[in-house]
Amino acid sequence: MGTANRYGRELRALRLGLGLTQARVAGIIGVSPNTVARQERGEKVPCPVVQAHSLKLLRAYRRKRNARARIIRRSSASHSRAW
Repeated sequence: MGTANRYGRELRALRLGLGLTQARVAGIIGVSPNTVARQERGEKVPCPVVQAHSLKLLRAYRRKRNARARIIRRSSASHSRAW
């Protein structure tokens, strides 16, 4: 399997795991939804421009994941307190 296919599958899994649409991701990183779709399908070999977009994408995923983790931790902590 090629690098572009592995790369695309990983991006798609991250996006779906966070419940984001391709359109939402495209808006976050400033590209068209078609660009996101092509990357996820492995049709684009990561070139410097795509890599730059991917870095933006991964940073956006990380921020969202970190925010979600904080909310879950806070929620869990509040449930564990004795009332």
